[in-house]
Amino acid sequence: MNLSPVPASSLRFNPDKGKPLHVFTDALLGCLAIAEQNRRVFLCSHDPEAVHQYRIVLRQARSLIKVHSDWLTKPVRHQLTLCIKQLTRPTDIPRDFQVLGEQIAQMPVTERFCPALASALNEVSREVNRLRYSQCVRLRRYWHSRDYQHQFAAAEAKIKEVHFSIKRKTYRSTLRQIAVRQLNKLKKRIKHLPELDLIHQHRVRIRVKVLRYVVSLYRPWLRRIKLKPLRKSQKNLGKLHDLETHSELLQSYLARKHETTANYSLCALGVGALIQQWARHYERTLTSLSAQKQI
Repeated sequence: MNLSPVPASSLRFNPDKGKPLHVFTDALLGCLAIAEQNRRVFLCSHDPEAVHQYRIVLRQARSLIKVHSDWLTKPVRHQLTLCIKQLTRPTDIPRDFQVLGEQIAQMPVTERFCPALASALNEVSREVNRLRYSQCVRLRRYWHSRDYQHQFAAAEAKIKEVHFSIKRKTYRSTLRQIAVRQLNKLKKRIKHLPELDLIHQHRVRIRVKVLRYVVSLYRPWLRRIKLKPLRKSQKNLGKLHDLETHSELLQSYLARKHETTANYSLCALGVGALIQQWARHYERTLTSLSAQKQI
C-alpha cells in the first residue's frame, strides 16, 4: 500500500464528458474515494498531511454541492452537506493543533534570544504537542469505528440518490454565470474586509474557497477566471482565520490550566508573547488584503 498522502488536486474529471448529473455525482464520489485513501494513509503512517488532504477534498465536495444548489432541492442539498460535515468535523481540532504547533515553531529567531521567553515558548510547544497527540488518538479511534463506516456509507448512498436533469449547454452557461457573479461579489467584500467583523470575514474566506475549488474543477469552462489571485486571497484569508483560531485555542488552554500549576507562569508568558505577535501579524495581513487587488 502507498503510504503517501493523496493530493486533493489528483481529482480529475472532464465536465464535457457524460451527462451533467453524472459529472456532478462522479466528482462527489471521487472526492470521497480520495478522502478514504487519505484516512487509510493516516492510520498506517500517522502523517498529518493525510488529514490535511482529507479535509481539502471534502471541502471540494461541499463546494460542488454549493454551486449546484440551483439544481438540488433544499432537503437533498441539506442532507448532502450534513453528510460531508459529519465526515469532516472530527478532523477540525487535530488539524488546528497541528497548524498551531507549526506556527509556534515559526516564531522569529530574535524572539528566542531572551532565555525566559525561549523557555516559555518551548513549554507551550510541548503542551500543544501533547494536546495534538491526544486529539490524533481520538481521530484514529473514530476512523476505526463503525460510526465512521456508517457515515461514509450514508454519504455515498445520498450522492447516488441525487437526481436532476439539465442540458449540457445550459449547465455550462449557468455555472459560468454563477462563478462570475460570485467573483464580482468577492471583489467588493475583500475591498471592505477591515470593516467586517470576524464572522463575515470568515464567510468571505469560505466563498473564496468555494470559488477556487469550482474554478479548479471546471477549468475547461472557467478559464477566464484566474486561479493564482484566488489562491493568494485564500492563503491570506486563511492566515487571518488561523491567527484568530490559534489565539482562541491558546487562551482557552490557559484558562483551563490552574494558576497553582508549576509551569503556569511560564506558559502564560509564552501564550502572551504569541498572541501579541499574532495580533500584529493579523493587522498587517488584513491591511495588505484590502489594499491590494487580490482577485
